[in-house]
Amino acid sequence: MRASGIALGSQAGRVLTLLREWPGLEATAPYCTCGVGVAAGTCQILHLHADDDAELRLTRPAICRMYPALAGTERVVFGRSEDWVGIRLDTEHDTDLLLTLLSVAIKACDRGGCHQAVTPCSAALYRDAPVRLPAGTALA
Repeated sequence: MRASGIALGSQAGRVLTLLREWPGLEATAPYCTCGVGVAAGTCQILHLHADDDAELRLTRPAICRMYPALAGTERVVFGRSEDWVGIRLDTEHDTDLLLTLLSVAIKACDRGGCHQAVTPCSAALYRDAPVRLPAGTALA
């Protein structure tokens, strides 16, 4: 998999290296245009936005089902999008967690989750949002 904009020595780079061995996955340009996407067929299930930031498309039903377990870790970030969760990639354990959850995302995609309407990842949601400056800040 090609690591466009992702440092090969980073945890996100490690993810891309490990995913080369996974059948049926392909590196793509993410819909949000931020970082690297990973698709299973036509379904984008992973966005690596930066060396230490990933978003995984688990779908709402899977997130609801797994919420108690996911909420028990500080590595998973909720509330960015209804169908995606964020994962901080600071250690190899974080990468291992991401790869485990990626299997869930692939299953959700295989069960038809790819063909349902889904909310975009947070990078796409906030890409066009207006920048809010503190009161009194002068514009250049």
